[in-house]
Amino acid sequence: MSVSPEMSSKKRKVEYLFIFTSCYSVIIQFFLMNGNIYSILRYILIFLIILIFFVLILTKQLKIKNNLIIGMILVSYITLILGLIYSIIFNTIIIENTLFIPLLLIIIGYNLNLHLENRNLLIYCYAFSTLLVGWYIVLKFGNGFSISSQYFLAQKNQLGAIIGVSISMLLYLLFTKKAVFKNRIFFTIMLIFLNIIPLFLLRNRTTMLAVIICLVFIIIKTLLSTQASIFAKFLIVCLILLLFSSSTTIDFIYNSFFLNVDVTDINSLSSDRVSVYSESIEFIKNNFWFGEVATESNIFDPHNFFIYNLLKNGILLSFGSFIFYFIFLRRLIKSWFSVKLFELNVSNFLLIISFSASMLEYQQPFGPGTTQLLAWFFVGNELREGRNNGKKN
Repeated sequence: MSVSPEMSSKKRKVEYLFIFTSCYSVIIQFFLMNGNIYSILRYILIFLIILIFFVLILTKQLKIKNNLIIGMILVSYITLILGLIYSIIFNTIIIENTLFIPLLLIIIGYNLNLHLENRNLLIYCYAFSTLLVGWYIVLKFGNGFSISSQYFLAQKNQLGAIIGVSISMLLYLLFTKKAVFKNRIFFTIMLIFLNIIPLFLLRNRTTMLAVIICLVFIIIKTLLSTQASIFAKFLIVCLILLLFSSSTTIDFIYNSFFLNVDVTDINSLSSDRVSVYSESIEFIKNNFWFGEVATESNIFDPHNFFIYNLLKNGILLSFGSFIFYFIFLRRLIKSWFSVKLFELNVSNFLLIISFSASMLEYQQPFGPGTTQLLAWFFVGNELREGRNNGKKN
């Protein structure tokens, strides 16, 4: 079906608005240390996302013809109603919105499948923005190129996750057939390294581990593939040799993970996560159905998606988000094990970061919106176009 020039022009303008919004979500991290300004800028970000949604409606570009999206809408509505019922029963205000942000982004992505050139433009602009923000924070508040023995940024998990998004998208460009132009290979590699360094200096260990998991998958698929290019295999071998041939690099990585940490103590190693997990699980055993909705507790928020939701909401209110967690996880695992590396979608790279981090962070993979904006947007792209969503519109 042909698209009129007027509709094509409108679509292109919405694409540019989304690219701007995505980069804006990174740029506002410059003000991360100023709570008042950052709060205002976050509201502007929310406004921009909602604006894109309504522009799609007003320009008659919004369509929902996917059973998975329809299922998410129904489950989100049911859990919202259930939360309101809980509010009446337990005399408190409960708004269960775990799926709202990813659902909105999926719907936008489903109806705004970026042209290949604009997709690459988005990735490069986003990566350059995270590079600027990452180095600014590290140089202004950290110890420069030295690993700080203490975490110098309280919001390191948020900023680190955003940098992780950049790295995963750049890896997508580097290792898939849909992506990087030949004359941009060196530029892409440089962007990856220039984003990895501030990530490790920030010591956001969750995202660091998630990036390493993504790299391990890439290395295995590349070396085992009979269709991977000689350049790709050569690049992998060079990276491995570079990593293990320099004691400075090994020390840098080790210190980023373990400096000022007792590696023989699982609690110290996990930043006290294990003790909180244990305490939370004991509480959940006795409050499985309603969690803290019905019974108060003073347990610190457990940094694990499942434990956190069971603790806060109980199984009934969390069940919907758990269903879609496993639906998308199954799709992700199936893609990485059955699809050739150079045919993977950008969402496959983004979600491997999100789902890996969800084991050690309670909001991922469905939130927060500033870190998951592109992951779920590109999931929408994938649902619209299927596996071969790298084709031009």
